[in-house]
Amino acid sequence: MYAVGGGENGHIAPHPINTDIYYAGASNTLTRYDRQTGLSRDIQPYPRIVMGEPAEAMPERWNWNYPIVLSPVDPDVLFVGSQHLWRTSDEGNNWEKISPDLTRADPETLRDSGGPIVFDQDGPEIYATIYAIGPSLHDVNTIWTGSDDGLVYLTRDGGKNWKNVTPADLLKDSKVTMIESSPHNPGTAYVTARRYEMDDRAPYVWKTKDYGETWIKITDGITEDDFAHAICEDSDREGLLFLGTEHGVYISFDDGMNWQSLSLNLPDVPVMGIAVKQNDLVRFAAFDLTFEDDHCVLEVGHHLTRGIPRRLYGSRRAGGGTGTGSLLASQKRKQSGFEGAGIVAPVNKNHWVLSNGSH
Repeated sequence: MYAVGGGENGHIAPHPINTDIYYAGASNTLTRYDRQTGLSRDIQPYPRIVMGEPAEAMPERWNWNYPIVLSPVDPDVLFVGSQHLWRTSDEGNNWEKISPDLTRADPETLRDSGGPIVFDQDGPEIYATIYAIGPSLHDVNTIWTGSDDGLVYLTRDGGKNWKNVTPADLLKDSKVTMIESSPHNPGTAYVTARRYEMDDRAPYVWKTKDYGETWIKITDGITEDDFAHAICEDSDREGLLFLGTEHGVYISFDDGMNWQSLSLNLPDVPVMGIAVKQNDLVRFAAFDLTFEDDHCVLEVGHHLTRGIPRRLYGSRRAGGGTGTGSLLASQKRKQSGFEGAGIVAPVNKNHWVLSNGSH
C-alpha cells in the first residue's frame, strides 16, 4: 500500500504508460508522485492558498474536487481546471492557461460564505469552477468542459477558440459532473449533471452527435429521483451505455433512448465513476463499473459501504447457462454480449458475483 497524493476528496490520474507516475490533488494541491523513487513534487499551476477569503478575491477559483485529466490521445498532456482550463505537456514543470473563464461567475455566488459572525471559508465553498473535463478520444485539440454552475464549453483547436454549447434545458447552477467523449464518433459526447443541493433529485443526462450544436435529453427509464453522476459508452459496441446514479447503475442498448436498471440486488449506493476497459480493472474514488478481462466489474468505495469494498461481476462470455435472474431478455443478452447473465449473489463480505450457469 502507498499513498499517491490527494486530499479528503480529490481526483487521481495515473499515467497510462508509465505506471509509476500519479497525479493527484484536492483544493489547492496538485502533486506528481513517482512510485519508483517515492518522491512527490508540487506541480500546482497557480500555487496560492484558497482559504480565508471569498471566491471573488481569488485569481484562480479551485473547486475542492477539481478535475485532473490526462488526454487519452496524448498521455503526456495533463489538464486541470479552476475557472480556467490549464494544460501541461511536461509533467507540470510548465503550465499554459488555455481558456477564458468558462463559468457563469455570477457575483452572487462568489461572495463571503457563512457568517455573519464566522465566515466559513476553508475551500469547499468556492463556486463557479470547472467541475468536469472531457478530452476527445480522437483529437488532442478537442476538449469539453463543464462547470458547477451549469455551463458546457467546447474547443476544437486546443483552446484558441471556445464555444458555449450548453444544452438549452440545462438549468442554471446545475453541477455538470461528467462529459464523456464517444470512442466511436468524434462529434458525439454525453453529459451528466445534478441539482440535489437545490432540492432537485431528478436525473439530468444528455447526448450530442454534432459537437454540441444540438442535444437530446436521455432519461427515459431512470427513476425520477435517481440523479446521475457518471456515464460511459462501451468501447466495442456503439450505443451501449452505462450510467452511474445516486442509487445504482443503469444500462442502455439504444444510445440512451431507454434505460433499465443493472443494479439487481446490489446495495443502494452511489455510483460515482464508470469506465469500460477490456483487460485491466480501473478504480475510481467512489464506485466503478468496468470490464476486467471478460467480466464487468463494479466496485464501491469503502467510505460508502462502511469500510467494505464490493464488486459486481457480469459475465461477457458467449454461451453458458441462462442464469436465474431477469437482468436482460435473452435477445438483449445476445446483442450486448452479456450471454447468460443472472442475478447478483453475495460470495463473501467483500464481493457479489453476477452469476450464470457456467460460473
